[in-house]
Amino acid sequence: MLLHHHVVPVIPAELAVYEQQSSVVYDAGALCNWLVKHRVDLVPHGHMHHTKVVREARSLGLAGGNTQWQEFVIAALGSTGVGLSHNQLDHRNVYGLLEFSGADVRLRVREIHPRDADRPAHPTIVDVRIPHEK
Repeated sequence: MLLHHHVVPVIPAELAVYEQQSSVVYDAGALCNWLVKHRVDLVPHGHMHHTKVVREARSLGLAGGNTQWQEFVIAALGSTGVGLSHNQLDHRNVYGLLEFSGADVRLRVREIHPRDADRPAHPTIVDVRIPHEK
């Protein structure tokens, strides 16, 4: 599931200001319940131009002795289109790659150099494999 806003906080601090919008979706709890119900494995998003990967596990329902958990990954994929002065946390532009196979999804986030696009090295910031159900 691809979103714009965050499902969980990914920036170190966000001040709650009355009548100001938040970076996290308002119905994050309900959304996480929906992700679990529908067995979603990966939720990439953008919004705050910061790269962060979070692995979340939620119960499928603990009533009646059910101890199964659904795990999903929330990936803040940073930004390729914002000035570095606006990106106070990462100070770099990045792009995400998703590679799908039968057993998992490989998520890589790599740095892009807007002033030197021909630079051969694209340092990998994140490289994680996310198993998914068939």
